[in-house]
Amino acid sequence: MNPSDISVESGSRNHPKLSKTLAWNGVFLQVPEAWEISGIERNHMIVSQEDLPKIELTWMQKPSRAPLEKVVKRFIAVSQKQLGITITEHPAREGTPSPHSAMDLFFFEWTDGNRTGNGVLIHCNHCHRLTILRIYSRVNWISPSLYSSILDSFRDHFESEETRWSVFGLKLSLPESMDLKSFAFNPGYFRLDFTQQKSRITLYSWGPATFLLSGESLESFVRKHIQLPDHGLLKPMGSDFPELFWEFHPPLLPGHSLPFKLNRPDRLTLCRVTHDKPANRILGILIEAPGPLAHDLLKQVNVDISART
Repeated sequence: MNPSDISVESGSRNHPKLSKTLAWNGVFLQVPEAWEISGIERNHMIVSQEDLPKIELTWMQKPSRAPLEKVVKRFIAVSQKQLGITITEHPAREGTPSPHSAMDLFFFEWTDGNRTGNGVLIHCNHCHRLTILRIYSRVNWISPSLYSSILDSFRDHFESEETRWSVFGLKLSLPESMDLKSFAFNPGYFRLDFTQQKSRITLYSWGPATFLLSGESLESFVRKHIQLPDHGLLKPMGSDFPELFWEFHPPLLPGHSLPFKLNRPDRLTLCRVTHDKPANRILGILIEAPGPLAHDLLKQVNVDISART
């Protein structure tokens, strides 16, 4: 799938004001274009407009055998403590749309002493994820309002065996089995690190490329900013953008034809770097995995980025 095709699946109302897609570590929703992520953690996200919070999401995986009612109460108690708010539950409201037939909705009001608002706790019966969507205003969930449409766009899993990511102009899809290990979003530099058993995928993005590459080649820049093995084959790639590709194999013992580490399959390190001139970014993908799996993973990683620094 081309990551630029990330959009709400059929069934949502596609509110005309919801032109921006946010997808992060399992949750997906659409918001107005003027809204920006102002806070992000592994399972937490705040979305604001001009530094004023609009919505906040917190999520966790429900233990598969635990009773839903018990887990919901504990999740609400933990969320109240973490967010510094008091939550008052409300009964389900007839006529309120659900983002998906497999989702249960639990509505509430919240207050932190100075502000009040509404929210909804979402439980997915398919993937067993619990998500609190906190709204920084009063909401009529039944009317075709902006916030009702945001709720309607919410997803926490897809039918395909991939995960989708869309934050800060970066759009990415990769195998569902890859788990987010660490990340960094700094001015001019993004990094996302994923692992799964013996495999690792690291995505890099730098910008503005015109400044970073002034007086320096793309290869020289990469060698300074990505820790690559000592020995590898550099293969310039033919594409619409300047692109480089490295392939690294484990070193061999002198006089031997087998890899130095005999207790694991031959590991490959692949590195592909592209200078995306229209976006004015440098994109890098580093993959470390056993044997042929490395090339398979590289084929399954799709990335696109808009011109953002």
